[in-house]
Amino acid sequence: DLPPGPYCGKFNQCCVNREDDCSHQILDTLCYCDEHCNRTHDDCCPDYEEVCLGIAPPPKDEDIPAANLVRACYPGQIKTDKCNKCTCQSLSSEETVWSCEQDDCIIDDEIITLVNQGSSWRAANYTQFYSKKLKEGIVYKLGTLPLSRETQRMGAIHYDKDISYPPHFDARNRWPSYISPVVDQGWCGSDWAVAVAG
Repeated sequence: DLPPGPYCGKFNQCCVNREDDCSHQILDTLCYCDEHCNRTHDDCCPDYEEVCLGIAPPPKDEDIPAANLVRACYPGQIKTDKCNKCTCQSLSSEETVWSCEQDDCIIDDEIITLVNQGSSWRAANYTQFYSKKLKEGIVYKLGTLPLSRETQRMGAIHYDKDISYPPHFDARNRWPSYISPVVDQGWCGSDWAVAVAG
């Protein structure tokens, strides 16, 4: 069981955007009270929805009549399972069930374990990818599939033997004021453009 709060409610602290300082210690990690934690992440503090969004928590078991304790969840309730959104659906007036999306996630604990049983490279769990779907990673981090017709029509650059090319060339030295370090493009799907331009 988690230590009793309050967390966000301790100072009525709710932050906009992503604020790493808008956090509280919980067991051996941090939980957050900012808007970023609410984007299908599982790192919000336990009282985030109640304090910051005004959503009342579901009733505790001791407040529910014994006849209703067969419920797995409350209709309309939403949670996340890794990268998949789960919605509580009513099967009957007394029975509910979680219905979850079945998309592959970028981070898959079973695959990490299998890879790490081998003797070559080691896989790790990168938290920034934890709540992301594999299809999101392909579109927004790789931006390579499917190839557009223009990309498919591109040919190889031909080497002209009549031109005297320098033995080496570094754009950082040639145009120092125009070259910047590699920048993380976030989840905007432009990484492919940066890679092509580089």
